[in-house]
Amino acid sequence: MTRLKSITICLVFFLTLLSGNIFAQVLVQNDKFTYAPLFNNQVVLVREIPLNNNDIEKSFHRVKEWGKERYASSPLISNIRYDNTNKEIIIKSRIELLLPENNDKIREKVVMTYHLNTFIFNDKCVFEVKGITYKLHNVKKSVKAEDIITPSALETAGPQQELRVNIQRSTLFFLNELADSLADALNAPDSL
Repeated sequence: MTRLKSITICLVFFLTLLSGNIFAQVLVQNDKFTYAPLFNNQVVLVREIPLNNNDIEKSFHRVKEWGKERYASSPLISNIRYDNTNKEIIIKSRIELLLPENNDKIREKVVMTYHLNTFIFNDKCVFEVKGITYKLHNVKKSVKAEDIITPSALETAGPQQELRVNIQRSTLFFLNELADSLADALNAPDSL
């Protein structure tokens, strides 16, 4: 009875670990962002960027240079912090997104704020975006991404559905371009 109980506990523990790893791999290995997944009731977009070299210091230097180039020149729009110990940069920024044309042939603009954490871990750079909010032109308070770009928010019918779809498209396009620019900076050939 004791042996059967310990085997059952081990099996349950193993299956729990296995199911957690499957979810994490689906979330992390999504090469391009195509939807906004929820993790602990918050939109979190994660992309792993493989590194071409094994020199962590060199890779982190490139991440820092990329961050300075993209964010340090606009202190009123962006805040950037470097953590040399953990090989991480933490960025809080905002951008004005130009949305695709709506049915009335109008291209609206929306201000998006976001938190970007980028860090070197083993042989990859992890690109993580969370804390996304939007300032809509007809709403006084900022609206969380969870209420706009998640699959459940997009399924909600109503007059704002087209706006939500366009915000999601612009958000994912911007974040894919941002992650691609980091990947290019990280894996660029060394200059002489």
